[in-house]
Amino acid sequence: MVHFPADEYSAYTAAAIIMAADAISGGSPAASLFTKPMARRNAHLQVPAL
Repeated sequence: MVHFPADEYSAYTAAAIIMAADAISGGSPAASLFTKPMARRNAHLQVPAL
């Protein structure tokens, strides 16, 4: 596991915080990426269970 110095955060953590804030506030068109249910593509296809 990688540990960062006390006052530093990874870019992934910063990006996750920005995306979460956007999803909660609805501030951009990308906000619906995680909050709006989407129809499954190819839902009509019958796929056997594994």
